[in-house]
Amino acid sequence: MQKIASNIDTLKDHYEVVVVGSGYGGGVAAARLARLGREVCLLERGREIIPGEYPSTPFAFLKEVQTDTPLGRIGSPLALFDVRYNPEINVVVGCGLGGTSLINAGICLTPDARVLQDPSWPAALRAEQWQPYFARAEQMLTPACYPESYPPVAKYAALQRAAQVLKLKVEPAAIAVTFKEGVNAAGVMQHACTSCGDCVTGCNYHAKNTVLMNYLPDAVRHGAAVFTQVKVLHVERAGERWQVHCHAIQIEAESITTRSFSVAADVVVLAAGTLGSSEILLRSAQHGLPLSAQAGQRFSGNGDMVGFAYNNDCEINGVGRGAAAAAAATPPGPCSNGVIHFSGAADMSQDAVLEDGVLPSAFAAFLPALFAAGSKLTGVDTDPGAVDKLKEIGRELRSNVLGAQQGAVHNTLFMVAAGHDTAAGMLYLDNDRLRARWPGAGKQPELERAHRRMHAITETLGGTYIKNPVWNALTHHSVITGHPLGGCCMADDAGGGVVNHRGQVYSSQQGDAVYSTLLVMDGSVIPRSLGANPLMTIAALAERNTELLAVQRGWRSH
Repeated sequence: MQKIASNIDTLKDHYEVVVVGSGYGGGVAAARLARLGREVCLLERGREIIPGEYPSTPFAFLKEVQTDTPLGRIGSPLALFDVRYNPEINVVVGCGLGGTSLINAGICLTPDARVLQDPSWPAALRAEQWQPYFARAEQMLTPACYPESYPPVAKYAALQRAAQVLKLKVEPAAIAVTFKEGVNAAGVMQHACTSCGDCVTGCNYHAKNTVLMNYLPDAVRHGAAVFTQVKVLHVERAGERWQVHCHAIQIEAESITTRSFSVAADVVVLAAGTLGSSEILLRSAQHGLPLSAQAGQRFSGNGDMVGFAYNNDCEINGVGRGAAAAAAATPPGPCSNGVIHFSGAADMSQDAVLEDGVLPSAFAAFLPALFAAGSKLTGVDTDPGAVDKLKEIGRELRSNVLGAQQGAVHNTLFMVAAGHDTAAGMLYLDNDRLRARWPGAGKQPELERAHRRMHAITETLGGTYIKNPVWNALTHHSVITGHPLGGCCMADDAGGGVVNHRGQVYSSQQGDAVYSTLLVMDGSVIPRSLGANPLMTIAALAERNTELLAVQRGWRSH
């Protein structure tokens, strides 16, 4: 696969459209507007990493982690995994061309209809027919379920077994993964999934349908210019145009240098993710841009929770194998194969999804010691007994001696849940750095409910339940999310949110006047938790609002 980013030295002073960010929102905007013949420039703060370059060893993985804490930053600002630590809620996002699509499980779900009818959405969206926009996103992302022709997956069978006992139903997960070799809709050659399980450290086999595999190359094919290692700081109104103020980031011989510059645009689309777009608008307000006072408000973690059914009585095979998967008789499969829907209750806050997961091969060396310690510190053995205890000790010894592909770790199910929360978090700038506050974030009943569901699944498998390691009394029940939402929420006026239903930014603290040429198109505009993985909702909203922008400006296909 050829790289698509251009040299920063070729960046011009002015473009018709500048798109900031390259995830599901930015990818959609760049591709659709480029197809309309617009002069599009896309700016991405991370670097371009293509299949074959993603980390597959512990050392390579550790080099790809950057951590932002209240005390400072650790690691390269271009590292793939961007971990934001805050006392009450932690966030993990991707940093690279393709955004978080590079490191997610690629689960393609649409929210329950009740979620999309919730009063938190603008009235125009509650009256909208979403299906055409979901369908348009599906055409590019081409989600598929794990084929019956592939080898059986043990973790999926275990999830089915648990669901049967609990009288629940497991459905095959539609995931953004290719299972048949061929050229995709964007003209990119993709290979069939090898079932290696390394989806969340970056697919090295051209099989995962990240934005880098579809929307972004489609944008470039239609004339868009893509520039990486560019961090956008703030935007400023300059007559009829916008000035986008940036830092170009260079790393040479472990030395980091930045160069300040700005680029002019007729239209700016902020799609830097929930954290990135919120940060840019908050900083823009500090530089004098009138905005709604709601900027940074209604931050949500989408009800995310993780847990582990450790050292079960049955095989799980939930650790990635990387290049060794091709020779394995029973490969682990893609990150997620199945999903359990908890829905139907009168109280929508009880709705959630629970999915299986794979811990990638780059983590394998750490897992035996981590799980052994975790089981003793916070683990709850769901089937105590002398005989069973001896078996568990034997499996743990096998993992400690022979590695994560054997014994207790081999029999461990990684569980991921997405549900609902109160969206009561706040994003703000502290000494020009984005921070998050959410007192009581980890004590919401929705998270406790997810915890109980994971415990029940573990009990059916005869394992030891290990809850999210940061969700405990010592950390004041701090939570972690990979699906941050909100901060630039949609609303019917500036008193209720930051953007209107089109994604246009409100230009004052009250009323419905907007900057018609400054838009936000990413997870930050979503005004509540979704009860499902959000990628399809983000892409569908971007499809809709890019179309509305084109109609408003009279842009048509040439």
